[in-house]
Parts: sequence; structure tokens; C-alpha cells
Amino acid sequence: MSGTTDARGHALSTGSATAADAFNAGVDSFVRWRTDAIARMDAAIEADPSFAMARLGKGWILQTARSASYRPVIERLLAESAPHLGTDPRERAYFDALGLACQGHGVAAATILETMLQRYPTDLFAHRLTQFELFWNGRSDWMCDIAERATPHWNESTPGYGSFQSVRAFSNEEAGHYALAEQCGRTAVEMDPHDVWGTHAVAHVLVMQGEIERGVSWLEGLCGNWEGINQMAHHLWWHLALFLLERGEHVRILQLLTERIRNPQSPLVQALPDATIDIQNVASLLLRLELRGVDVGDAWS
Repeated sequence: MSGTTDARGHALSTGSATAADAFNAGVDSFVRWRTDAIARMDAAIEADPSFAMARLGKGWILQTARSASYRPVIERLLAESAPHLGTDPRERAYFDALGLACQGHGVAAATILETMLQRYPTDLFAHRLTQFELFWNGRSDWMCDIAERATPHWNESTPGYGSFQSVRAFSNEEAGHYALAEQCGRTAVEMDPHDVWGTHAVAHVLVMQGEIERGVSWLEGLCGNWEGINQMAHHLWWHLALFLLERGEHVRILQLLTERIRNPQSPLVQALPDATIDIQNVASLLLRLELRGVDVGDAWS
């Protein structure tokens, strides 16, 4: 290895401190759902074109968008990184898993990353990626097991501890462990009010428990922290709409739909008009409104 490391001390295969810093910033932006994650990875690639992990990091971020339009780019990044792979098993795991994930084999990809996490339990990037693949394949208990197995290896002095708590929060919520999920999510947000993954996990807990007023207060109290966030910001506004739906605030929901959830003028929507999470937000919300007898006009178009 070349002496550079990620934020948690894992070796990186670049001798460029500039590339390593840009990669670490890219991972940090990714786990925080920020819009500049790809630009950070591009900066790492530019600083050291032979830095395989930077290309793999970019490929993985594109993979999480769940857009078929990115598949050729991911395949190119895999091909470009292959000649520069060293002997580091962690880097190899990212490479092998991405190759499977972009072919639609998410469970197999997660299995590789899980094995790697047993050796490197504080690899925050891998935790988030594993969570993605298992969530979309409906493996909630498995997702939770991986996070909880790693928990003893983390403490408040570990860089990214708050972000790991948000990973725990969502995994536990999906597995039905609501009390622990809310505790972890609130810890993450207390450490960083901009932690939208922790915010999101607590919103899940509150809606699952029918805590409508607490849900509205939670999201309205944090929405000022969503500047610079990617499509997750749209999804959080959608979560607010779910709570408002229970209060019958249909006019406000339709306003949120066009201004916050699916605004055609939004740079995010224009950049990726077929974003899976955006399409899900709109379709599911419009259906809910129509089932309640609300006239949504031409919103489906």
C-alpha cells in the first residue's frame, strides 16, 4: 500500500494525498446524501488516474441511483479500474461486488461486501452500500444483522460514528426494532442535524407507529438542513406528505408535490428525470390521494 488511508484508517491504493483526500470527501458526501459526491470522486480520479478505488467509488455511487442509464458508465469504470487493482482484499471486494451489482445480482454483491466487513467492520462506505443492496432485495433482517455485528467495533471517537448510527437506525427500523431504531436515528441527528439518513429512519419509525403529530414536528423542525442534499430531500418531503395525508391536508400536499417532491424546474429532476426514488415518491403519493377521492388534476403527466 502507499501510505494513504481513508477516514477510518483503511489503506488506500494511491500515493497521492490529494486523491485520498478527495476520495474521503466523496465517501463523506455520499453517506450524507450530498449532491457533490460524484464531483469529489472525479477529483480523486483526476489527481491519480491509477487510483482504482476512486473509480470504484464513483461506480458504486452511480449504482445506488438505480438507473439503467448509468450501467454503461459503471461498466466502463470497472474496466478502467481493473488494470490498477492491487492485492488489497478490500479493494478487490469493492470491484467484484460492483461487477455483480450492476448486472442485477444485488444479493451476491452484498454477500461479498458482508464478508469484507467481517474483516473491516468500520468501513462506512461498505456498510451503506451493503444496506442499499439488501434493502432493495427485501433482506431486512440480514441488513440489520450486519450493522449490529459491527456495532461493538465503533465508538464516538470513530470518524463517521454518527453516520454509522443512521445506518443502524434504518436497518433496525426495517427489521421492526423501532425503539432501537429511533434511539440510533436521534443520536445521529443530535450529532449532526444535517444527517438526513438518521432523519429518514426516525420518520419511518414514527409513521409505522402512527405518530402523526410527532412526525410532522420532526420533519418540519429539520427541513431547514436539507440544502445541498440529493434526491433524498425529495423523499423526505414525501415523508412529510404522508403525515399530512393523515391530517387531511390535501391542498398542502399538492403544493409540496409540485414545489418540493417533483418540481420539473429542479436541477436534480432535470439531471436525472428517471430517478427511481423520485418516480416512486410521485406515483405512490398520487395513488394515495386518488384513493381518498382527491382530484389530482394532470399531476400524473
